[in-house]
Amino acid sequence: LDIARVGIADTVGIAAPDQVYKLVSQVQSAINTDKCDIEIHLHNDTGCAIANAYMAIKAGAKYIDTCVLGIGERNGIVPLGGFLSRMIPINKEYVTSKYKL
Repeated sequence: LDIARVGIADTVGIAAPDQVYKLVSQVQSAINTDKCDIEIHLHNDTGCAIANAYMAIKAGAKYIDTCVLGIGERNGIVPLGGFLSRMIPINKEYVTSKYKL
C-alpha cells in the first residue's frame, strides 16, 4: 500500500500524555517514516489536549489537528494559540520559522 499519512484520534478526549507518547511511538516504529507521516486529533475533555499534542510531537507525529478561536471540527480540540504558547518556550526558532507570529 502507498500510504502517506496515518491518523490517530482521541475523539472523546480521555488520553493522558504518557499514553499518547507510547501510542505514537509504537505507530512510528511500525511505519516507513520516509513515506508516511503521523497525524493526531485530540480533544480536550479532560484538559490534556495541549500536553497530549506536545507529547505526540515528541514521539514523532508531524501533524496536529487544531482549532482557531474555538472553530474546528468540534469546539474542544487543541487550541492553536495555546499549543504555540507551549511550543515557543521549548523551541522558539523552529516555531517562528513555521509561523508568522
